Amino acid sequence: MHQRAASLIVIASVAIAAVGIAQTWQAPIRRAGYWEQTVAMTGARARTMTTHYCTDTAMEKQFSAFGQGPNARMCSQREMHRTATGMAFNSVCTMGGRTMTTSGIATGDFQTHFHIETTMHSTPPMPGMGEQTVSMDGKWLGPCPPGRKPGDMVMEGGQVVNIGAMTPH
Repeated sequence: MHQRAASLIVIASVAIAAVGIAQTWQAPIRRAGYWEQTVAMTGARARTMTTHYCTDTAMEKQFSAFGQGPNARMCSQREMHRTATGMAFNSVCTMGGRTMTTSGIATGDFQTHFHIETTMHSTPPMPGMGEQTVSMDGKWLGPCPPGRKPGDMVMEGGQVVNIGAMTPH
């Protein structure tokens, strides 16, 4: 179960983290603290999952929802622009021999809440998956609770995975 949940998080993260910055303005980052995040995916791997995530400025720089981290270099095209209600983004990234084309919108203030809607297409297609739609809603809950460190994600069922290390503890 842990492996499948971690795989779903990675798929959602790839879809959402594939966006990037083409302009000189800075994309928003989540406020430091404890976030509740609900990820909903459509298609063959349809699932909705709610996790809790502890973050800080360093984690946001490394694993930004806007592709500013280490995975950004895998993208040959990354664009983002403001819209009347938030931001729109597009990217083309190569990961594991597949070209992932991603587009979407992001809204919210990233201090108390956000919503990201992403459509991802993989060439060649991932087994059992065609076009995938991933949405993520986040809500800031407050400071990280005692015993949680930046990067800790509490999965459904209570298992803790540190995103920085991607190992359970």
